[in-house]
Amino acid sequence: MIKLILHITIFPTLLLLYSCANESQDRNTMTKAAATEVESASQFEEDMGLEKKVNSKNLLLTTEQKEAFQLRAIEKFEDFIDYIKIISDQKIDYELKQHSINLALELFISDSTLFTDSILTDTTEAVPLKSFLTTIQANKNPILITIESIKFISPIAADSLFDYQGNMEVILNLHGKKLTKNVNVYLVEKKKVFGTINKEITEIGLGNIY
Repeated sequence: MIKLILHITIFPTLLLLYSCANESQDRNTMTKAAATEVESASQFEEDMGLEKKVNSKNLLLTTEQKEAFQLRAIEKFEDFIDYIKIISDQKIDYELKQHSINLALELFISDSTLFTDSILTDTTEAVPLKSFLTTIQANKNPILITIESIKFISPIAADSLFDYQGNMEVILNLHGKKLTKNVNVYLVEKKKVFGTINKEITEIGLGNIY
C-alpha cells in the first residue's frame, strides 16, 4: 500500500500573521516574516513529499488513496476560502496580499481556471480565477465568508485513460446568506525539479468553480 505523504499546511503561519495585522502598525515587518515562513514551509513540503507521491498513470488507486486525495482537495478549498479573507482585507499589507494571491493560485490546476463570481456580484458570469482574486484585492470591504459544509457528490474516479477527476458541493455562508458552489477536482501530473533531477509527481488540484 502506497502511503500518501502527510500534508504540511502553511496556514497557521499566515492566519497568525493575519490576526496580528489587525493590531500591529508595523505591516512591512509582518510582510517579510510571512513571506519567509511561507516559502520555507512550502519548500519543506516539496522536499519531504517528492519521492512518495502516487503516479496515477501507472496504477489504479486504492480506495484508501482516493479518499486521501479527496481529503486533500477539501483542505485545499478550505485554504482557498482563508486566502479570500486575507486578500480582501484592506488592513493587510499589500505585499502579503499579493503573496497570498500567488499561493491561492497554486491550489488550482491552472491560472485560467474559471470562477463563477456570485460573491462580489449577483451574476452567473464565469471569470478567470486570477482576475477574481485581483478584483477582491482592491475591494473596499472585507469578504465575510465561511464554509458550512463540503462533500464529494462525485468521488474521484478514473476514466479509460486513468485520468482521475471528481466534483465537490460546497455550501458557503456569505455575509449571512447561503451560497452553493460546485468545484471540479483533478489529479494532475506535474514536473518538479529536485536538485539536478526532474521528477514527475501526482497531486490533487482544484478546477472550475461554478
